Amino acid sequence: MKNIFKFLLALAFLASFSLTSNAQIEDVIEINNTNISVPNVYDFGDITEAVYTRYYIKNNRGSAVTVSNITTPAGFFANISDMNIASGKRVILYVGLEPSYVPEKGKFEKEIIIQTNLVTDIIIKLKGNIP
Repeated sequence: MKNIFKFLLALAFLASFSLTSNAQIEDVIEINNTNISVPNVYDFGDITEAVYTRYYIKNNRGSAVTVSNITTPAGFFANISDMNIASGKRVILYVGLEPSYVPEKGKFEKEIIIQTNLVTDIIIKLKGNIP
C-alpha cells in the first residue's frame, strides 16, 4: 500500500508538468556488493520544455540499501524519497528538469546525488543545452 501511494504521488508530481520523455528502454542503476553501476551521462540534447528520463535502481546485494538526502541542482527533480530498497528488488526513478527554473542557460553538465548507507552514493550525470 505504501508503494502504491508513493507511485501515485510521483505520478501526480509528473502530471503537474508538461513533460517530454527521453527515457531509454532500460536504464538501470545497479547496486552490487562492491560498487554501484550507473549508466553514462544522460544527454537531453536541446531543451525547450520540461523533460525527464526513467531509471531503475536495482539492489543486487544480499541486504537492503537505504537511499536518502537527494541533492538536485536548481530546476532539476528526482521523484524518490528516503527509503529502503530490499535485496533483489528494484524501484523506478524519474529525473528531469524544467528549463524555465534553471538559472543558467546554455550547455550544462549537472549531477543528481542520492546518498546511500554504503560507501558510495548514486551519482546521476545529466547534460544538455537550454537555448
